[in-house]
Amino acid sequence: YRWQVEYSRAELTEIICAKCGLDFDHLIGLQPVSRGKSGRLVYLKIITDRGDFVIGKELRIRLALSKSCLFSSAIWFEWVEDQCIIHGKGWGHGVGMCQLGATRMAFEGNDYRSILNYYYPATEIQNY
Repeated sequence: YRWQVEYSRAELTEIICAKCGLDFDHLIGLQPVSRGKSGRLVYLKIITDRGDFVIGKELRIRLALSKSCLFSSAIWFEWVEDQCIIHGKGWGHGVGMCQLGATRMAFEGNDYRSILNYYYPATEIQNY
């Protein structure tokens, strides 16, 4: 549920430039601009030596701050000298269904009803 990743300022600069197509030499900081009701970042300001850039929404932020993809955008930043520790919680969008788990269940032959029942027990599926 709780996780963290750590990058040097130089590593994070390279990752952000590559993932976002930005061109700057020095990452100065990361500033949350807005969060959703669940606390997940919606927009993030990237402060650099060549100006500030705002990115969003959730998936773009998750991709921009990791070599692969952060587990969630329910994140906060801690700077220790030139190291950025990205603290996070959760594994996705916060609605209770793991997309990877649901996909695996489908590949194993489960239909949508059994998958939804697994993640949301005691719910009823209705046609409208």
